[in-house]
Amino acid sequence: MRAARGRGPHRPARLPLRFNYHPHVTVAHEVADDLLDAAFDGMADYEAAFDVDEVHLFEHGDDGVWRPVQGFPLGDAPTR
Repeated sequence: MRAARGRGPHRPARLPLRFNYHPHVTVAHEVADDLLDAAFDGMADYEAAFDVDEVHLFEHGDDGVWRPVQGFPLGDAPTR
């Protein structure tokens, strides 16, 4: 991931990042703090396992919409 991150039409590969990337799932946003706390507490014991054959780079547009920019196959996955 580190090698793929940061490459694209608008971000040079050598641009320093302000934070380390970590894979995540958004469970809530733009909700009241008590609802976010409830979501956090409700998912405290949540675990999941799944196979991943590709990751995608998304770009956050000025309109607030996330759009896919490029896919990165992992392992022996075929290039799309």
